[in-house]
Amino acid sequence: MATGPSLYLGKVGTTGTSTGPHAHWEVMKDGKRFALSQARSDIGQYLQFRKPGASVWENLYSKQGDGFSLNPSAVLTSPMGMRTHPVHGDQRMHGGEDYGLPEGTQLRFLGPGSVATYANRGGAGNVSSLRTGPYELQTFHLSELPGSSTTRGKYPEKEETATAETTQENQTSSASFDDLLNSYLEKQAIDQFAQQMFQPKASRLSQFSQLMGMFPTGAMYNPLVDAPRQQQQG
Repeated sequence: MATGPSLYLGKVGTTGTSTGPHAHWEVMKDGKRFALSQARSDIGQYLQFRKPGASVWENLYSKQGDGFSLNPSAVLTSPMGMRTHPVHGDQRMHGGEDYGLPEGTQLRFLGPGSVATYANRGGAGNVSSLRTGPYELQTFHLSELPGSSTTRGKYPEKEETATAETTQENQTSSASFDDLLNSYLEKQAIDQFAQQMFQPKASRLSQFSQLMGMFPTGAMYNPLVDAPRQQQQG
């Protein structure tokens, strides 16, 4: 953990599932996830970046009149919401926002808080997680994490759950697939039962008679087969 008035978040990279270098940011507050652009006043104006070879840190968002404007050097390339996944090609939920920045761009936060780092988080790649006040800011796809170029550790279980629920760039979980499959099978069984129940009575009796007729004589008493035989014999 690193603490202090200026917190280093890492370097922009392409780790995980990525089509190119960019900073992917996700903000959480009170268990809800929302776009960084919606937290410009609380988080965005305190984020800074420094491109490779540059000597000056730049603000991601700056106050302009009654609002905040995005630095033109950091283009918002993919907003939060449903989109066509750039790698897989299907429709998926994009759980954060992508900002176009060159690989190796340094990122930092001006303010108090703590930073935890996690390596090789699947599609998210290397991740740094900033906690400041009621907020958590996650930065994905980093080429370098605070402290070293590689880090260690895993998300606590509750954070893994939160990530799975919201990063549905994300894939459908195996549990969700099982639920869908079970629902489908249940529906098929119900439909088949209803079809059998509502078909004509004669047809149902005929099918039952055919089924019972498959048993050897004497193995089971079949009232639809054996009773007529007994009557004929009597």
